[in-house]
Amino acid sequence: MQNEIKLTFPALFHDSVKNYGQDGFLSFVGDTPLTYNQVSEKVDAVMALLENSGVQKGDKIAILSANMPNWGVTYLAVTSMGAVVVPLLPDFHEEEIKTILEHSGAKGIFVSEKLLPKIEQLKCK
Repeated sequence: MQNEIKLTFPALFHDSVKNYGQDGFLSFVGDTPLTYNQVSEKVDAVMALLENSGVQKGDKIAILSANMPNWGVTYLAVTSMGAVVVPLLPDFHEEEIKTILEHSGAKGIFVSEKLLPKIEQLKCK
């Protein structure tokens, strides 16, 4: 029987950290990129936050953010612990966000500061 190689996004990320740790990985346009090692540290911190909040494998976590390094860090943290990302587009109306959150069963949400007003008035679990 051949060795089966399981290629998952978290496995690819951790392999990239091992092989390219000092190389640039995520950044805003024109900024100095965070290295794979720096992103890995941030991913570990977000995973610890999620675990301390009771998030477990299979739980759903929403992300409401524009395309930025923090989105990538959060995505990697959520998927690395076996939870599921529920991506919310910044262009969604508040009612669309509420509907998706209610129907997805998301246990939590990460929101960029700029988009916080879109969820401040929502009345949902």
